[in-house]
Amino acid sequence: MRYLPASGIVEYATTIKVTVHTSPQKRATTMDVAPRRSGRDLQDVLNLLDNGDAFPFELQKDAVPLDSSRQFLVITTNALKSAFTPLLTHRASAAGGGFTTYIATVEDISSSQSGRDLAEKIRNFIKSCYTNYGTQFVVLGGDADGLQASQAVPTRGCKASVGSYTDNYIPTDYYYACLDGTWDNDNDNIFGESNDGVGGGDIDWLAEVAVGRIPADSTQAVQYAINKIIAYDTAAAPFKALLVGENLDSTPTWGGDKLDYIYQAMNAMPRDALYDRDVPGRNWSKSELISLLSSNNYSLVFHLGHLDVTYNMKMSNSDLDGITNTKYQFVYSQGCYSNSYDGRTTTVGSYSSSDSIGEDFLVRNANNAFGYIGNSRYGWYYPGQSFDGASNLVHRRFAEAVFQSSIRRREPGACVFHAGRYVCLGE
Repeated sequence: MRYLPASGIVEYATTIKVTVHTSPQKRATTMDVAPRRSGRDLQDVLNLLDNGDAFPFELQKDAVPLDSSRQFLVITTNALKSAFTPLLTHRASAAGGGFTTYIATVEDISSSQSGRDLAEKIRNFIKSCYTNYGTQFVVLGGDADGLQASQAVPTRGCKASVGSYTDNYIPTDYYYACLDGTWDNDNDNIFGESNDGVGGGDIDWLAEVAVGRIPADSTQAVQYAINKIIAYDTAAAPFKALLVGENLDSTPTWGGDKLDYIYQAMNAMPRDALYDRDVPGRNWSKSELISLLSSNNYSLVFHLGHLDVTYNMKMSNSDLDGITNTKYQFVYSQGCYSNSYDGRTTTVGSYSSSDSIGEDFLVRNANNAFGYIGNSRYGWYYPGQSFDGASNLVHRRFAEAVFQSSIRRREPGACVFHAGRYVCLGE
């Protein structure tokens, strides 16, 4: 459009021709897992698009895999196999989603699958189930204490570097969800590097299946976790959140400020806040938190503070025995190491004799949480910033996905989310 001052005329075009030139993204991820004839997969992809409703091939939405006999897959040990029967029964029922279910043991997978180690064999088995049997959800049923070689249901340790900090073994189960490539393209046995994807690009960050873990090492621990999952599925849950924020340093940097930024994405969900920033003495008490968690008022707990393997929200593992809720909560905690589910401490080579507190929220007793997201190693924040920092931005994206996304699932794996160090315990 243009204006001609001498004549006072505005000229404009009735048609505009636009040419779009495309080129491969610099570090685009290449796929090697063949697509399935699945209407569900197609709909998941369309949900990622702003204009997915404009997709023209409606008939493909009704396509299904040729075989859908393992939609919900549990992988556990021979010792714990029978303990997972109630979960399989529930998931096969109408109340649990009406899925086809299947259970496999690591012992059978180890003897029947190819791979450099048990973790790769399990992943290859999941690939086969995804491609041939319609698998959508995977539960890893077992603990992962100590070095990988001794873990009952192993993790995959990946490399990450931040400034001068480098760790070659950050445990994650995301390896079992994102199935393209080997995650070790250069074959140096260091996984998750930026050139470890198919063809030397980045590793696969788009999940084919939803993966969670029940980190149990006894049938009693399995029972605790499953009972809470089924109860949350089948009973009315309170629609209210508890936001718990601590003072992070002497600047001061308030966890409450960062959680308020996350709350902006939560569509005004009713909430209570327990913030050091807002209480007399700038230090809320552990007993006050235990009372709130025992009140049966909350289904969602978001937390930010300094943590350790066996310390979270100013509580140690044993303090969880004093929480008496019977309405179960989903907990997301940003601090360091609370979900170190291999038990490694901040000292490389040293392992805790106790389970991480993230695990104990789920499997220690009949109360507390039905699901937990936390860091298996460090969380990261910027001192003095009210919202910034890697962990807080990822947490915000999680809230946006839950409260603002067009994807609305009340199905197994709906709470599962991983971002490098983050690990989801629970289904």
